[in-house]
Amino acid sequence: MWHVRRAAVLALPSLCKCLPRPSLRSQAVKAIVQFGADDNRNVRSGALEVCGELVYLFHEDPDGVPDELLAFFLGKPSSSSSADSPSGPADRAPLPLSPQIEVSPLVGGLDSPPTALLEASQTWSPVRPGPASRDPDREILTAFNFPAVVLTLGRSNWHLLRDAHRTLCQDHVEKVRQSLASSLHEVAKIIGPEQSDQALLEPLSWFLHDGDNIQAAVLETLPSLLASFTPGGAARALAVVADAWGEIRLWRQREHIAGQLAEVGPGFMNGDGADAVLGVLVKAFKDSVAAVREQAVLVVRLLPRRVFPGVTLTLFSITRAHRSRLSSRRASRTPSRATSSSRSYLSSAATRATATAARTSRRRSRACAQRLAPTCLRSTCSRP
Repeated sequence: MWHVRRAAVLALPSLCKCLPRPSLRSQAVKAIVQFGADDNRNVRSGALEVCGELVYLFHEDPDGVPDELLAFFLGKPSSSSSADSPSGPADRAPLPLSPQIEVSPLVGGLDSPPTALLEASQTWSPVRPGPASRDPDREILTAFNFPAVVLTLGRSNWHLLRDAHRTLCQDHVEKVRQSLASSLHEVAKIIGPEQSDQALLEPLSWFLHDGDNIQAAVLETLPSLLASFTPGGAARALAVVADAWGEIRLWRQREHIAGQLAEVGPGFMNGDGADAVLGVLVKAFKDSVAAVREQAVLVVRLLPRRVFPGVTLTLFSITRAHRSRLSSRRASRTPSRATSSSRSYLSSAATRATATAARTSRRRSRACAQRLAPTCLRSTCSRP
């Protein structure tokens, strides 16, 4: 049953760790070729899940990663599989559905399709030919394991993975692109600054012009990614961020970029880096959301004036104009507040005046009664 084979392939990395170095290569290659050519899609997906772990087992091997294992990871036909079978995987035609299967209409809404149809669907092939296209999850699993494979092969073998990485960055599945966007800074650290300038600037532009989730994934690690480029490459990356500013729809992400300039700005205030930082800050100062503009104001204080005075003078002039605009807005709101406060003061004064008049009238009536009291007594006593 395929459940047993899938459980066996998921346990393959733990078993291979216990093998001695001489037999590890042969046993790992034999197992991954066998499970990778299984008729069941779930078993093949399990082989793709553990492929990154198997590749990393050879990170200290002087002979490197086996070619068959790397070919399976990249979805290419290996030499061993083509030699064992009379026809290679590329020549293997997709298996059609058996004509003996009789599909009857479902009686109820909770009925399951026929078992024969489910078993036959495991061998169905999508549109693209080749063994890799038989598994819809191949791209997402490859993207998830890509940093581990790049780390194992090292920067000297990046040319073996460059084309596959570029193809996956343009995949139509959003999860594939999001996974690669999240690991772009790690790949840049591994392959080095020069190769990062050549291979990763264009994917960065693609991700910044993509959906919200992919933009958030690549912007979350922007300082680390910029630090992995050369100074010229980092300046071009900041120029890419400035060009894609209008494509970043969520204002919190734009605020996040403006806040990250406090970390990356002082280190790039030389040569082209100063112009790149200035370009992003100008975009932030002109943003339609006040929180983004306020975040840009906080960054200006951290930029060194002595490194590039022209840039800092421009930034401080923009900051002064922004603050004057804020003060004018506050001044326009002041009369209404003064009017309301004066109204409250007048009402309280009228209340106090009314109370004082009442007390005064009471005092006068009391004094008048005291003056008239003896006269009233004498008139009362003189009566017969």
